Amino acid sequence: MDNIRKSPARGGRDAVVHGCRAPLPIATRLADGETATSRASRAAQNNGYASLQALCSDQRIGFLNLCNGFDAEVAHIADLTGIEFDTLRFNTPRVDQQGWFRLGAERIKATAFTRSGGQVCPACVLEGRTDDARNGAFQRGRLAGVEPALLSKK
Repeated sequence: MDNIRKSPARGGRDAVVHGCRAPLPIATRLADGETATSRASRAAQNNGYASLQALCSDQRIGFLNLCNGFDAEVAHIADLTGIEFDTLRFNTPRVDQQGWFRLGAERIKATAFTRSGGQVCPACVLEGRTDDARNGAFQRGRLAGVEPALLSKK
């Protein structure tokens, strides 16, 4: 009976975590080209988890292993969210060998996935400069709780 435990996402009902996994109660549609971490994150939010890490902890999924696209974790997310493993695995970057990832049929150097530093869209920068020559490189966004009318130019 050690493979049975309570799950807050299921309202406290018993859940089998090894072998035949029951899907999460609230379904999440698959977006085109969605990765396992993206799918798991959206499923976590839809099912009442505070974060992807909370879902991983509750479901005994290795978070770093999921981020590195390990088959066992991707399969677990596929089972929980009701999608075919092969589809999810194809869209998920996964460690191929030291310093290399595989994404779909492509082999990519790990440094291509570097997430440090600013991420700027060149088209957005050019658009911003045409709107107002004083704008430089910036990231567009909306301030939480601020009405868009309050942000408009006067």
